[in-house]
Amino acid sequence: MATDATRKAAEGLLHALPLPEGEAGWAREARAAARTRLLEAGAPVKRDEYWRFTDPSKLTAPLEPVGEGAGSSEAGHTATPFDALDAVTQHFVNGRHRPDLSDPLTLEGVTAAPLSEVLAQDITIARELFGKLEAA
Repeated sequence: MATDATRKAAEGLLHALPLPEGEAGWAREARAAARTRLLEAGAPVKRDEYWRFTDPSKLTAPLEPVGEGAGSSEAGHTATPFDALDAVTQHFVNGRHRPDLSDPLTLEGVTAAPLSEVLAQDITIARELFGKLEAA
């Protein structure tokens, strides 16, 4: 149950994130249900017992936009066991896909699209999965 402080923090988050336009009805319903759950639970604040050792402000602050040049350096890459695999590498900077830094997507049967495009379509697997993990 949200306190006044956590409800106010949730309202601030929701105010900073305008609803996208053009989504399919199922996506709007899932997003509305998530907004309701956030308002009921509240967003974390430093005075919450669960957050007493961690400052949640970095988790609840809106993301800053990233310029086109951000994240373009490959310096500092650490070798992983996956490096030897025949794979397609996709780069994301602050949660945004960077096609200019990524390999072309050439895997048969694999399609990639921004979530905003997927939510505007009636794709069964997206409709069945969107918002389910967050709700659980």
